Amino acid sequence: MFYAAVGAVALAELVSWPAAALFATGHALHQRARNVTRTGATGEAREGLIEAFEDVA
Repeated sequence: MFYAAVGAVALAELVSWPAAALFATGHALHQRARNVTRTGATGEAREGLIEAFEDVA
């Protein structure tokens, strides 16, 4: 959905194509970094903390 919105804004010429490409690239890199964090060792530790807080509550 985000990429469609960026494309629509670029088609309407509210931002230039290079700026739209920069937005989309930045978004993709952020999503990739976020997914790696959630699935790696840090993600496992995060899940453990969430479970610990659920047990307390």
